[in-house]
Amino acid sequence: MRPYLFNQAFTLPAGQTTATVIFTPDAGKIIGGAIFTNGEADGKLVDVELKTGGGQVVQNPVNIAAWKQRASASYVDSLMPILEQSKGGQYKLVITAETALDNDLVGSLVLAYDPSTTPGALTEQCSL
Repeated sequence: MRPYLFNQAFTLPAGQTTATVIFTPDAGKIIGGAIFTNGEADGKLVDVELKTGGGQVVQNPVNIAAWKQRASASYVDSLMPILEQSKGGQYKLVITAETALDNDLVGSLVLAYDPSTTPGALTEQCSL
């Protein structure tokens, strides 16, 4: 069974060094993630951090390149490992650049779930 995916768009506007996106992912067991961008980081260091709405760190700040999907034998193995049980509450994605960007950095955070823990997957498994 393939993983259930959740997508959250973000933008770090030109001229800014930080953007915070507050979002509510679906409930379930998050097993990995990846970030896809328009590549407009202007050669500057950009870090990404993922936290719960209450401020608990899920993924420490790491360079955005570490979030890129890797070539691998399986889709799940190609993602940054994240083990988080989402209960459907708020999360914060914090994007920080070393200096202000010349162009907007636009991207998407994709979270992959263990398919047996998401409502849609459970419905899919139970329907005959």
